[in-house]
Amino acid sequence: MTTTFNINGCKYNVNLINFPPDITLNTFIREYVQLTATKYMCLEGGCGVCLCVIKGKQPISGETRTWAVNSCLTLLNTCMDCEIITAEGIGNKKIGYHPIQKRLAKMNGTQCGFCSPGFVMNMYGLLESKGGNVKMTEVENSFGGNICRCTGYRPILDAMKSFAVDSIIQIPKECIDIEDFELSDCSKVGSQLRVTCQKPLRYLTYPDGTQWYWPRTFSELFEALSKIQNEKFMLVAGNTAHGVYRRSLDIRHFFDIHAVPELKQHSITNEKVTLGANISLTEAMEIFEQSALNPGFEYCQQLREHFDLIANVPVRNSGTLAGNINLKKYYPDFPSDVFITFEALDVQIIVAEDASTWKTISLKEYLALTNDQIIIIAFELRAYPNDKFVFDSYKIMPRAQNSHAYVNAAFLLHMNIPEGKIVDARICFGGIAPDFVHAKAIESALIGQNLFEKDTISNIFQNLIIQLQPNAVLPDASPEYRKSLAAGLLYKSLLKLAPKDKVKDEYKSGGKLLLRPLSSGTQSFETIEKYYPVTEAVQKLEGEPHNK
Repeated sequence: MTTTFNINGCKYNVNLINFPPDITLNTFIREYVQLTATKYMCLEGGCGVCLCVIKGKQPISGETRTWAVNSCLTLLNTCMDCEIITAEGIGNKKIGYHPIQKRLAKMNGTQCGFCSPGFVMNMYGLLESKGGNVKMTEVENSFGGNICRCTGYRPILDAMKSFAVDSIIQIPKECIDIEDFELSDCSKVGSQLRVTCQKPLRYLTYPDGTQWYWPRTFSELFEALSKIQNEKFMLVAGNTAHGVYRRSLDIRHFFDIHAVPELKQHSITNEKVTLGANISLTEAMEIFEQSALNPGFEYCQQLREHFDLIANVPVRNSGTLAGNINLKKYYPDFPSDVFITFEALDVQIIVAEDASTWKTISLKEYLALTNDQIIIIAFELRAYPNDKFVFDSYKIMPRAQNSHAYVNAAFLLHMNIPEGKIVDARICFGGIAPDFVHAKAIESALIGQNLFEKDTISNIFQNLIIQLQPNAVLPDASPEYRKSLAAGLLYKSLLKLAPKDKVKDEYKSGGKLLLRPLSSGTQSFETIEKYYPVTEAVQKLEGEPHNK
């Protein structure tokens, strides 16, 4: 069975059964198309050397979207309806270099060059997805998933931040504007890829019995699921979970669900926000920003900020809400930020056993289900008026970006805010133990109490220290440290909420998060003009070729 892949504007007609069922986009690009700017390294979505850009249509609106992906995790069989762009496709020695490539070289952002194409493609994806309208803070926040081992990040970030609309970075005069660039033809490939293309695939059986399905509707998805009985299967979205826990080798059925519109829906009403199961974390963040403008959903801004701490931009571009929750279901020790925030907010899940039988259940009910063929359709977030509810969340991790939490936490308090009297409370912690989520004793004890009375505060933390019993599992941080973190996060939230007359100013400042300002730096070196070319600064000869 044949299909077509569009890479850098060229169509490659491919007989899929000549390749492994789970071949990645990275392997196909490098080994078969022989475009080696896209590198191969961690296979976890953490280093960024494998980044390329994908353009595809949203199945409901038909809108074309652009996003950077980790090709080491992206399965090739999910890319048939997309345009794939690599570093060679945006610029090379033959046709000229892209402004991003030029600036990275001219501004001394390359050294060994192994990581350079990944940085270039992440920036290209960011500019394309935002129509070029990005700010320096956004640029600096977008490279948590790109690692450089030799150059240092200052010149790299300077080159990237020079494309921001508010940039104050001095640009070398040799660099051209990004508007001057046009995509060009790609290079030739081997005859093994030249096969007659046929109509779009719906299913494919490989010689070893593995099957792939490409459903276009919810009914087609469940019709295919009904035929596999109890064999192991996988709903394929971003496949980012494979970077955390390697998928089972026993999976015999793969379902690409990108084209199922019911799983990409979202809506915002006065009562609730509905998010389709297959919405990516990046898309969810955009919806949270829109939702936060509506009364009752102001807390969505905090959700957006918390989601920004999950993994890195390419992983969030591909990873989905349902995928994250299913990772928590099958690996209870996974410190899911989606789960901990959604559980505090009592988010409800719409699930389906077949195309016509839908029901709404809680997150914890879903995690307890044993029938793997019950599919998540959507998530429902209810309104919490900010004159009655307070939501807060935290994530403490080894570094500022691209890391799992030591401890994460989310708190939802229903209260009479002027009086401080608690009506109901949801106090949730992650990173304590696989079976610990709610601090139930604290939640019960708070009801009817004045949150800002000294006795109430004292009882909260006396009981919390008893209730929190973190497990000891290497390489996690020590139980004592995680217990202290969890208690400190709740205390920090209470300090933030406390009235000024209840807490001294020097203590209340402890409720604020420390915000890191935009980084900056300069390079200085001695140069003696009369000795030129000795001591004369010149661009590294290999700088531009390293970018492709």
